Amino acid sequence: MTAFDRFEQHLPELMDELAAAQVPDYFDDMLRRTAGSRQRPAWASRERWLPMGVIARPLLVSRMPWRPMAIVALLVLAIVSALIFAAGSSRRVPPPFGPAANGSIVYSTAGGDISAVNPLTGASTALISGPEKDTAPLLSRDGTKFLFVRNLEATSALMVANVDGTGVRQLAEGFFAPSDLDRSPFDWSPSGAQVAAVGDVFPGSVRNITILATDGSATRTLDLGLNVSDVAWRPNGHELVFKGEKNATYGLYLVNADGSGLRAIAPVNDLQYGWREPTLSQDGSLVTFSRSLSGSDDGIHVLGVDSGVDRLLGIDGALPQFSPDGTRLVIQRWEGGKNQLAVLPLDGGGKAAPIGPTHTDGGATPSLSFSPDGSMVLASFPTDGTTWLLGTNGGNDRQASWPGTKFQSWQRLAP
Repeated sequence: MTAFDRFEQHLPELMDELAAAQVPDYFDDMLRRTAGSRQRPAWASRERWLPMGVIARPLLVSRMPWRPMAIVALLVLAIVSALIFAAGSSRRVPPPFGPAANGSIVYSTAGGDISAVNPLTGASTALISGPEKDTAPLLSRDGTKFLFVRNLEATSALMVANVDGTGVRQLAEGFFAPSDLDRSPFDWSPSGAQVAAVGDVFPGSVRNITILATDGSATRTLDLGLNVSDVAWRPNGHELVFKGEKNATYGLYLVNADGSGLRAIAPVNDLQYGWREPTLSQDGSLVTFSRSLSGSDDGIHVLGVDSGVDRLLGIDGALPQFSPDGTRLVIQRWEGGKNQLAVLPLDGGGKAAPIGPTHTDGGATPSLSFSPDGSMVLASFPTDGTTWLLGTNGGNDRQASWPGTKFQSWQRLAP
């Protein structure tokens, strides 16, 4: 017999010795308290219905903090909504120079109002109307505002408005006589913050250049000692090119916007028709003009503003206008007793391509401009009251539904 067997025989005796001699003192109290309590029904015990392993399984994923997450989601939604609203309320604008997308055409009516027309549909909208006589609208380079001239009882005023016709306000008074509108009396600065305007400040005085802040905050006059016309800003925003006259002697000039640095950019001559319809290219490097002096250099010229190099294109015509990309000109030509518009390459590598209808009336002088994207020419003939949209490749010509007026301006939009 092993030692373990001997120990087993004495186990009951050992347990009796280790057991308590009496029940605990609180045993009677426990019985009285539990005797009045009913046993929990079987159906209330989950252990009777589900395996114990399922009930005791620990939770592997913590509870989601739904309230903080909801607050963060609302903040993100508010930020996105604000960004969408800001993007919708701030329209993209095109660069001040070069090709752009085509917008509406703003024009002055025979009744002295200013309207806008969609060139694709022909739908017209009145922008400025009323008893005042308004004319000569000119859209800003970013397409958001336009200038116009309002004829008052004894004088005229330069006005500005938003492109939808709202926010009309006066910039200057007494600057423009009706004859000044035969030339280019004002031009927008590249930023749209200023306008260069010319006109008679006092009857009989010289026409100076006046720089006007479009918010009305500042005005300054450049006293150059010349009768100024056809003023245009260069893209750098601090130089102006213009046609000037003194003692019946005419020339093309360059001046800083503060009035300093006045200089002639071409030899000055004594005949007005030596520098007809000068127009600055989009990049500000060239001026095109026509000469009609019955001389060997009659025709269309292109002049380098900085270099002073004058190039004759070898074609007779008038009213030259640069395309937005600076590679072509649209001009008016006379041939066989008729006049017609034509588009010619600036590099002289091709022939002039006729576009649009012909006119037998020598006085049918149109107002010409390229569309912002360069695909069309807007030609308005005040003599017969027609306006044409002409394809620059010799096709898709159509007469517009709105009348031909001298002053029309095509809105530039972001590409």
